[in-house]
Amino acid sequence: MAGTTGVVARKCVIPEGNSILLPIINYGATLADEPTIKSEFELHMLAKREIDIVSDLEVNIDGVKVDKLQKYRVASPTFDVILPEDNLFNGIPGRTRGAADGYWLFLQPLSKGEHNIFSFGSCLAGRVKISLTIEIKIVDGFL
Repeated sequence: MAGTTGVVARKCVIPEGNSILLPIINYGATLADEPTIKSEFELHMLAKREIDIVSDLEVNIDGVKVDKLQKYRVASPTFDVILPEDNLFNGIPGRTRGAADGYWLFLQPLSKGEHNIFSFGSCLAGRVKISLTIEIKIVDGFL
């Protein structure tokens, strides 16, 4: 599942037996889109600071609240990124280094049938809100 910004509703069909990885809220940065940052350590600290200010997290799977979401926080190692021309972040195109931090869910395969997942995250004193509702249909076999 790809990440999003704002309020989004999605539908998808997944073959039975597949796990699902989805972001709740996360932050990624590269040296190319953060020109004041001069080291990978500073890049990691920026990603950490942005996620440290998350003020609200919520996940429901088929109407059941997922508790203790803080245990789902993951920080990446530094990674290589190639930014294309006219990239989303207005970063300098080309090869650079990146880092990310955030909250993710890795779900075991869901049972066959219809499922609903709702996730919400808020940061920057509520100025950034990410809300995702996913209707998932788990089906037999391959697509």
